[in-house]
Amino acid sequence: MVAKNGSVSSASLISEAPAAQGFGAAAKACVTAKRFVPALDRAGNPAATRTRINLHFTR
Repeated sequence: MVAKNGSVSSASLISEAPAAQGFGAAAKACVTAKRFVPALDRAGNPAATRTRINLHFTR
């Protein structure tokens, strides 16, 4: 969940491949450390929003 101020207020892992290798924890740490531009409601005010972010780690 991206809060009105752009911070990540909550994050959950949907899937991880390969499993139990630590990529899920790393992805969650990456996302929660970032700041996003919040969505706007119809009046143009920042609004909390739920979104899905796909991360792909490469060497």
